[in-house]
Amino acid sequence: MLALYQTSVLANTRTESETMYLGLSVAFIDATLESRGEPSGSLGIDNTLLGITAGYQFNDMLAAEFRAYGNVEDDTIEGVDIEVEHHFSVLGKLSYPVHKYFKPYVIAGYGTTKGSIEGFSDSEADFTYGAGIDITNSRGVSLQLEWQRVIEDDFDIPGVEFEIDTINLNVVYKFALL
Repeated sequence: MLALYQTSVLANTRTESETMYLGLSVAFIDATLESRGEPSGSLGIDNTLLGITAGYQFNDMLAAEFRAYGNVEDDTIEGVDIEVEHHFSVLGKLSYPVHKYFKPYVIAGYGTTKGSIEGFSDSEADFTYGAGIDITNSRGVSLQLEWQRVIEDDFDIPGVEFEIDTINLNVVYKFALL
């Protein structure tokens, strides 16, 4: 009886929207590589990253999450290998539930990204932000489509600047904690 009582008390102390979530993500990177030295110019780079998402939904509007991505496809331009090796971020998420199955959101936080050009690599940490749409079903599965600015900074590669945007497709499963 005591176990049943404690379970019901714990269940009643949480709100319906207070949940954990885990997900898989695919990030399609659109990076601009700009050279300020000789020769100068800019290149568009496409990479694909695969990642995981873990988060906690505090209420209908506020969540916090951690994301980790690793490279699954890099780009070669004129024989030079260019890749975003990995990206990790901690984000806050602010949602506005316009319908119980549909809510737009914005994200912002701190991320670190490692990129490499022909074996020379460097990591850079920066403010990251974005916006997306969460479409969910009644069974706790969500499909999210979002744009995110991952980095807008100089790497320590002499004369080279990266600007990295991603289009992310996330599949997330939400579950209640005991």
